[in-house]
Amino acid sequence: MRTSSWVIGVLVGTLGMAAAGCTVARTDIRPTVSVEASSPSTAVPTPPRAEASRLARHVEILTDPQLAGRHPLEPGGLRAGGYVAERFAEYGLKPWAGEAGYAQHFGAGVNIIAVLPGGDPALADEFVVLSAHYDHLGVRNGVVFPGAADNAAGVAVLLETARVLAGSPQRPARSVVFAAFDAEEQGLYGSYMFSAREDFDEPRFAGLVNLDMLGRATFDAHPNTLLAVGTRRFPQLRAALRASADDAGLGLHPVGRELVGPRSDHVAFEPMDRPWVFLTCGPFADYHTPRDTPDKLDLSALERSARVVLDAVTWLADVPLIEPPTEPETGDRAEFESILILLDGIEQTLPNELKPSFSGLRRQIQSIGRAPDYSIQDHRQTHQLLIMALAPIQYGRELSFAEIFAVTTARWSYVDQTGQYVEERRLKIVEALSSQSPEIPLHSHD
Repeated sequence: MRTSSWVIGVLVGTLGMAAAGCTVARTDIRPTVSVEASSPSTAVPTPPRAEASRLARHVEILTDPQLAGRHPLEPGGLRAGGYVAERFAEYGLKPWAGEAGYAQHFGAGVNIIAVLPGGDPALADEFVVLSAHYDHLGVRNGVVFPGAADNAAGVAVLLETARVLAGSPQRPARSVVFAAFDAEEQGLYGSYMFSAREDFDEPRFAGLVNLDMLGRATFDAHPNTLLAVGTRRFPQLRAALRASADDAGLGLHPVGRELVGPRSDHVAFEPMDRPWVFLTCGPFADYHTPRDTPDKLDLSALERSARVVLDAVTWLADVPLIEPPTEPETGDRAEFESILILLDGIEQTLPNELKPSFSGLRRQIQSIGRAPDYSIQDHRQTHQLLIMALAPIQYGRELSFAEIFAVTTARWSYVDQTGQYVEERRLKIVEALSSQSPEIPLHSHD
């Protein structure tokens, strides 16, 4: 194994985390109370952008074999957290108030949280969250799971966004919280515990951009693509994302929560009814395998994704009024069109033996979606058929009717009763981690 200067620095950061939550001096600036806003600049220079070389370096460091797959609370996971904390300090970001540093320990892991105070005195008390989990699966049967796309790439984009915004002569109007969550793979523990903090002031929370899995071709069929989950009730945010993706030369497809399920750190924030989006490249064959390595990443697509993330965070932080949720009365045509585009590409990559059944399901989806009065019920039916069509790819086999029914029933329960689902799970996790109970609720990515 090679020895490099960053390892020494990360070890120093880890020791600081273990002692008092990083070594940066404490500050009382945080977005949940009145913050110390900087004076906005009158000039508006062309904003800097994320750099592919920096993104690649972050990914290289976070996937180094010495970090052993970044498992929570193991030496590699602590080193990864220390690396993120060191970057936050380098960029001049502030810790969350009440903390000696960026590290927030919660029993099953260590969240790394930093704040960039807003530049508008009228809006700086409000805050936008940019999140990405930095943990992964660790070592299994002696094999390191490096987790390049999932989620070293997401953390790299978070760090580059933090660097660019912190170095900009004109700060965003609202404060921005950069949240590198831990223990996502175990059950979204880090995001649930952070959102359950007594000093997480929900009325001041203005929106969320969550990053999880970036830089790979969607379903190994659609390169240079981002899926945008969660924008159905926030059309203004969706429009802003589309404009940014078009400008960046990136394909962006809105998809429904029904397709994804409660599978990443945005879930803990959904019931708060603020604009949110989960940006992801979506599933790929190397997901949760030792083959998710840095050399498989499309750095050009990752750089374009970082541009969209920067624009999304800036838009949420600068928009004068926070967009309230709008409940749709019909099926979502944009999401339906995304489904067709995804299916077209996937069909081209399937082995011949799977194509007939896949094509049949695709025709059914197309027939339902082309109806002039595309209803919410029609939308759900297309998603049920889509789950059936994607099952051989996601599960390695076709699912039985009973299995399809179980999966879709669970998805609808989450979508229809999000508030109840999230609150019940949050209470269980907080209780289990506070009592150090071994009965911590498990979370399945299936």
